[in-house]
Amino acid sequence: MLRIHDNGDVLYSMRLTLTLSCPMDLRTFPMDTQTCPLLITSASYTERDLLLRWRVEQAIVLADDLSIPQFELDRRITLEDCTETYRTGLFPCLKATFTLSRQMGYYVTQVYVPSLLLVMVSWLSFWINKDPAPARVNLAATTILSMITKSTDSRSFLPKVSYATAMDVWMATCLVFVIAVLVEYTLVQATARRAKDSKVVEESKESPAELEKKFTRQAVMVDVKARFVFPAAFAAFNAVYWVTCVVGLKSLQ
Repeated sequence: MLRIHDNGDVLYSMRLTLTLSCPMDLRTFPMDTQTCPLLITSASYTERDLLLRWRVEQAIVLADDLSIPQFELDRRITLEDCTETYRTGLFPCLKATFTLSRQMGYYVTQVYVPSLLLVMVSWLSFWINKDPAPARVNLAATTILSMITKSTDSRSFLPKVSYATAMDVWMATCLVFVIAVLVEYTLVQATARRAKDSKVVEESKESPAELEKKFTRQAVMVDVKARFVFPAAFAAFNAVYWVTCVVGLKSLQ
């Protein structure tokens, strides 16, 4: 709409439907808070021909029922004057900054809790006797494959970025813990089989039966210690991870 009044005032109104993009830093995903700028500027007219100013009240009005999937929009919008000087003149510009906080509910239920449970399930291997190797190997292999699948699925939420996100760190660490369970069982088997090593038998003054009992006891102790070491290490990682991501990194944004 264009209306020219008798006193020279011009009323110009236009309705625009825009799909805007927002540059995001996803290092703390999915606990990130994004600031999305909206710039309104003139590409042809300098301030001699066109002035842009924010209204004093209700410069930007948000609908009461406005909702954004996965995000919570802060209704406190920062308004600025971003007028810049170029070689061809002074061009007017207005800037509005929107703050979006990601909602974590979906990622907690679909990524964090399942991966946490997979790590805990892998610890059941420590309570299985060392002799049935297929049982412990199959349990470890199954949890490793499940963790890899879950890690791959979690990357589908993100665009292709060159840096690691907070979720990548979580999934990679969970995968390391699951693989470590299989490594621990390998150590158990290697310890138990030392009793049948001809070199160890020759160098030892103990009988084969005593050697077998000795190394079997050591192998069992590896499992016993793992029952406490693995949960304690994972709990320590959780403490560092959540404090760093939720408190530390979020305060830097």
